[in-house]
Amino acid sequence: MIELKKDATVEPKKQNSLHVESLKITDEHLKFIQDLLDKCCTLMLGQMREELFRKYPELQDQNLSISGLHKHIINNIGFTLKRTKPVEEKRNDSKTIELRKVCVDSMHTNGLLYKTNCIFVNKAGFNANLIREQGWSKKDKASIVKTKLKKVLNISIFAGISYQGFESVWAKLTPDDIT
Repeated sequence: MIELKKDATVEPKKQNSLHVESLKITDEHLKFIQDLLDKCCTLMLGQMREELFRKYPELQDQNLSISGLHKHIINNIGFTLKRTKPVEEKRNDSKTIELRKVCVDSMHTNGLLYKTNCIFVNKAGFNANLIREQGWSKKDKASIVKTKLKKVLNISIFAGISYQGFESVWAKLTPDDIT
């Protein structure tokens, strides 16, 4: 903002003298925030701020705001808020990957051919593993939350599909997920 003086000169208008000293977020603070988000990507900004205050009490005296914390996370750490993607812990463990490999290898050795006798079976399941819909992650990376199965009623929908189309579709209710 500018101020017009009586002698027709223009000078910048002085800012309010009550300006608070700028917040000093160090690399150590940013590393702590990044470690927090790597452990639990669904933390809310208020929870992150409380954890920062618990570890670094001097930040409380500097009036760290939620919006200021948000700007530091985006600009200095490179995290953004995205829709979360739940992935079961056992989905990509070494035992599951080995079982998939054995299954694929056995298909070919058992004479399964795509256009003659091959049917793909897929399952979609629904259960009560609820998580927050948004979580923090690095830019261009998915926000993944590992979940454990709960003993709840699950609905599984199975479909058998060949190159000619649907072969069969059915649903199954189970007390626990069968993967």
